[in-house]
Amino acid sequence: ELSKEEEKLWMNELNELNNDEKQQEKDQIDDVDKINSQIRIENAKTKLKPEPIAMNMDSSKDKALIVKIRINLPDGRNLERQFHCNDKMEQIFYFIESQELKNTQGDIIDKWELIRNFPKIQKFYNPNLTLAESGITHAIKLFVQQV
Repeated sequence: ELSKEEEKLWMNELNELNNDEKQQEKDQIDDVDKINSQIRIENAKTKLKPEPIAMNMDSSKDKALIVKIRINLPDGRNLERQFHCNDKMEQIFYFIESQELKNTQGDIIDKWELIRNFPKIQKFYNPNLTLAESGITHAIKLFVQQV
């Protein structure tokens, strides 16, 4: 039979082993999340069209079809890119997915939504609508929110 002191030492060792196992599991999950994030980023980059540059366009009519979009990410970073107003929303989604998405704690985000909060809150879900069909025809600031 174990003395109280031996029992306490044994329980401490057991707890340490348990904590080590939990940390190893967490590290393995983090590794899988990182791999999945890299796959998502590379996949999105292959689907993202080149950025239209208004300076390179001849007519002012063509230039008027270019929309500058600013995007706030959950980790506080800000992105900016130009899109053609006839691009589908999926292009904005690919642009966002081509970034490493993390929250303020540094954890990888795999589920998110795109939101405009002014003049009214609007969530963008449909990747098949054009920017114009979604109401995006001028410079706009959007927010990526973790779901």
